Amino acid sequence: MSINDATNVASAAALASASSIKKVTKTFSNNIIIKKLNQLRRKTYKCYYAKSYDQLPNDEISDLNQELVSYNSGPDEGISNVKLVPQRKANSHISTNDEEISKVEDEKKLIYECWDSFHKLGIKKFNCFHHKSYGIACSLYENNLTNNTTVGDPIADVYAIMTRKDSSVLILADGVNWGPRSRLAARCAVRASMNHINKFLYSKKNLTTHDIFKVMCRSFDSAQEFILQRKAAMTTLCCCVITKLKDPSQNSLWTACTLSIGDSTAYVFNRHKGIFELTLGARNLDNDRDMRNVGGALGGVYGNKPDVSNLTYSLMYIKENDIVFLMSDGISDNLDPIVSQTARKQFERKPEADNLEKNMINLPEMSPYERYACGLAHMKEILLRNKTPNESLSAQETCAILIDHVLKLTAEKRDLLEKGLLEASQIEDTEKKSKFQADLRQKSLKLRGKLDHASIVAYEVSLF
Repeated sequence: MSINDATNVASAAALASASSIKKVTKTFSNNIIIKKLNQLRRKTYKCYYAKSYDQLPNDEISDLNQELVSYNSGPDEGISNVKLVPQRKANSHISTNDEEISKVEDEKKLIYECWDSFHKLGIKKFNCFHHKSYGIACSLYENNLTNNTTVGDPIADVYAIMTRKDSSVLILADGVNWGPRSRLAARCAVRASMNHINKFLYSKKNLTTHDIFKVMCRSFDSAQEFILQRKAAMTTLCCCVITKLKDPSQNSLWTACTLSIGDSTAYVFNRHKGIFELTLGARNLDNDRDMRNVGGALGGVYGNKPDVSNLTYSLMYIKENDIVFLMSDGISDNLDPIVSQTARKQFERKPEADNLEKNMINLPEMSPYERYACGLAHMKEILLRNKTPNESLSAQETCAILIDHVLKLTAEKRDLLEKGLLEASQIEDTEKKSKFQADLRQKSLKLRGKLDHASIVAYEVSLF
């Protein structure tokens, strides 16, 4: 069995009917698929990750061109109208190195200069789009047809991207829970982080990847400070900086430096080699993940301190024309075979026929890592489904395809709940109404997909 065959089998397992998946699972036992996928990864892109950036490779990068190509943020106005409160000094929430902290005295004026950081570049609104630098955010929740609102509004996901001639900065935040304070936390985090990176990264020369990580780390400190000042809630935060290596012998290589906290994820897509996760060290792939637990968050989690338990630095060497994209769990969770109901959890008790649909009874069992591997293969298949071998894929298309996929996947559940809300509004008896709503929730649990806020931001690696 070739490595390519293993990838194709994993992709098929994520997409085929229940009977087909069961057949595939029986044929390739003893984790052959997983072993082959691991061999494939060893021969292609490797993700270096650690809890501290000084444990990662340190490479010189090319001097950064400051000319902007694209800058956009969303949903709606994104970070354009976030009003930030000045602070007296730059406190340290993420940084732990005393020597590093002592070197950032010049950053104490950061908050006062947050307006100038973007406006000196002529940026008033983040609405300059490019097909190689793009983002989309939407809600997968049901509409309440009785009052013309959407459940879960406002959307608490926020993304921003700033792309220059030879580099790009992508940031995505997913506010924890619902409500305006969750959205505010995400907006403050993305605005503060982007502002800090824009101001302190592009003003320097002769940088290394460790220098990039230092700036990113301090940008998370600024994000935490802004959230606390605005009395916002909590949020995840994922940031990726893509630059070109300086070494002439590595002229085809770029670096993707990523810093993340929470359950938002980042990936690299190469149409010939597949999809590789940049946030690989943020969780244990051999354990089941509680989708209700974000794993870490900025904001007042412990008093005025964030939860940095899964804070992860990572570095990957990538190539021109690769696509780097960040996404919230509203997309990534819906690519899980358990959520899309093409498999069931390993060692899970076989479901009774009266509890689940008949076509789910014989679903194959998958371990957490098998689910992860099939999810990556499924993602690649989705992106290339309607593409010829020589047809390119843009960042804009990447965003649109994955958003369209999760919207279609969750359509049946959304439709059921929308009709249920309308029907419940016509029931006057309180007890009957409560019973109807409880039954409606149980019915929705039997349908595939997870309703959530869904966002993605992507960049096609290239020189402009």
